[in-house]
Amino acid sequence: MKYLSTAIFLMIGFWGIAQKVWTLEECIQHAYEHNVQVLMGDINEKSNQIDIKTAVQSRFPNVSSGVNLGWNFGRTIDPTTNTFITETFFNNGYSLNSGVKLFNSNKLNNNIKLAKLNGSIAKDELEKIKQNIALQVASAFLNVVFAQENIKNVEAQMEQSEQQFNLIENLIKVGNRPQNDIIEIEAQLLNNEQQLIEAQNMLKSAKLLLQQLIMTDEEVEVSVPANIIPSSDPSILTIEEVYNAAMQNQYSLKVAKKSVEGAVLQQKIIKADLYPSIGMGASFGTNYSNKGLEILGYNETVINQDIIFNGNSVQIGFPQNIPILAKKPYFSQLTDNLSYGLGVSCQIPIYSNYATRARIEKAKLNVQNANLSFEQEENALRTTVTQALNDATAAQAKYKATQKVLEAQTRLLENVQKKYQAGSSNSFELANVKSQYESAQINNLMAKYDFIFKVKVIDFYLGKTLSL
Repeated sequence: MKYLSTAIFLMIGFWGIAQKVWTLEECIQHAYEHNVQVLMGDINEKSNQIDIKTAVQSRFPNVSSGVNLGWNFGRTIDPTTNTFITETFFNNGYSLNSGVKLFNSNKLNNNIKLAKLNGSIAKDELEKIKQNIALQVASAFLNVVFAQENIKNVEAQMEQSEQQFNLIENLIKVGNRPQNDIIEIEAQLLNNEQQLIEAQNMLKSAKLLLQQLIMTDEEVEVSVPANIIPSSDPSILTIEEVYNAAMQNQYSLKVAKKSVEGAVLQQKIIKADLYPSIGMGASFGTNYSNKGLEILGYNETVINQDIIFNGNSVQIGFPQNIPILAKKPYFSQLTDNLSYGLGVSCQIPIYSNYATRARIEKAKLNVQNANLSFEQEENALRTTVTQALNDATAAQAKYKATQKVLEAQTRLLENVQKKYQAGSSNSFELANVKSQYESAQINNLMAKYDFIFKVKVIDFYLGKTLSL
């Protein structure tokens, strides 16, 4: 009994895990965290942050150091004595160099501004991707909800058909209806079964699409609110109201606008190449050679020299100091051979085979193109907003119309059912009216969720959070 209880507990636990119910907000958040486009956009944003750091660091001096080791053969210059020698020798040197740009017509500052602007564009691009994915997920989520509601409707229709079948069967048994009346309702039952299979397949397809969008391997079960109420009434909204809101929160427009600023900055950066630039550099170095010598002292000696004086050969001694040499120690050479310098350079562009001018002309064209792209994005947004508001208004009117049709068909079906039970109507009329009622039901359901989704599109442009 103990093991049975444990097994049941584990089964309940696994069942609970498998039956995770997703809200629309959870689906959107999961898509943000796992969608490949979002992840790539996040990487692109991080890459731009590195570019910003690189641009800012370019203001500061660069520093580089070097070490060399080598053996020299034949006639060469000893770097420690700067004299020619023909001996094989070993040398070792160290260097440290630094340089900084002092003036380049504001090119460095504009590069930093452009890097920061590109970083901001990357963030907006990421938000743009998220906005598009959120709308796609909302559409797929509502398709799942619609498919589930559709199954409930078909099941209710089947139940109603079964009740009618039982009623007709009882009427036939007591002789109030002919035997042929059962045929119509049997056909209706078979039709409902086919509709149920189609509805179930539609639900599977809708869930699969949602599962792919939010990037999960789990079977998706969605949380359906008891009564979904549209958060906006398109009939009281104006195109200007929605368009002005969209201009503030649609990242596609923000990206296009900042791209114009980036093109202008790029033009300024290229123009800087027409003007002189000034830089400053500093260097520090030292050397060692195994042939390096130092003087330890002097030996005084007399060197005799024969000269002719008044026709006679006379030997005269000349005193000289002969240096006592020894190999100079490694660190002593490094200390004594220190060298350093500081300099300023100026580069003046004179003629670059039209290369710089060509880049400036192309930069001007890029500015014009960016402005046209921004204008195109504005026009496209206005067109899209106008169409979305018109679609939502039309969907609202259609939903209200289908509600009225459904109410009328419901009353008609109830009336025909009463007439049929009273014997004043036949099975064909009953089946026909029921078919019209079922058609009105599905039309109303489709219109309802079409209206809800199109209102969500309006919410999207108004900058509202997509939720149910």
